[in-house]
Amino acid sequence: MPLRCTFGAGSVRGFQSPHPFIPFGLELVDSKTSTATAAETTFEDVNFGANVPGRVIVAALIIADGGVNSNTITAFTVGGEAATERVEAHRDNATTDVVSAYIYTATPGGTSGDIVVTTSTTMAANSFKTLFVYRLVGGVEAPHDTLSVTGSNSASGAIDCPAGGAILAVTGYLDADGPETAASASKTYESAQSGLTIGAAGAATPDISWTELTEDIEFDFSEAVSGSNRLAFAAAAFGPGKA
Repeated sequence: MPLRCTFGAGSVRGFQSPHPFIPFGLELVDSKTSTATAAETTFEDVNFGANVPGRVIVAALIIADGGVNSNTITAFTVGGEAATERVEAHRDNATTDVVSAYIYTATPGGTSGDIVVTTSTTMAANSFKTLFVYRLVGGVEAPHDTLSVTGSNSASGAIDCPAGGAILAVTGYLDADGPETAASASKTYESAQSGLTIGAAGAATPDISWTELTEDIEFDFSEAVSGSNRLAFAAAAFGPGKA
């Protein structure tokens, strides 16, 4: 009698694969803003999304500080686990203010937890931190490519995205008078174009354009805001597969 095998999702008749196929996905699962001035900020009970094998938490953070020009991150934990910085963009005016954009990755357990951000100094009263949290599944934790650019009124650059992957980009900006209050300054932008997501927080709404989309899924971009501003843009491209 010939041997007969029955195939199903992640199984071969009676055998359940310990690593079933998980399609690539990068989705926004939570976002929070804090105006706390302490050097250590705790974003409590952040949603991590469903926990599946190989899940990665990608955290994008904007810091806009209207009081100092040298505030940087000294520690970043996700669900109690130290996160890995993947890209940083940092722009200041050399005297009184700074805006920064960061992207971190971590692999905590559970479906929610605290994210704790520690900066090198306390924040000014008109400052804020905005956090965007993404759930990466079916992908490699280390980015395929990254991009960090800054400018006064505009910034430009290119980042390569692997086939079947997605780009996460985050931008922070502030005007010559410093950032507005967080309530009126936090914005997110999403596009279905190859899974691109942009998160933004600042004192104005930027004009965003994407040009020269090639068959290799490489993005060239330009971004500008009006007035005398500081602009920081960080991006990371993630691809499908196993680490």
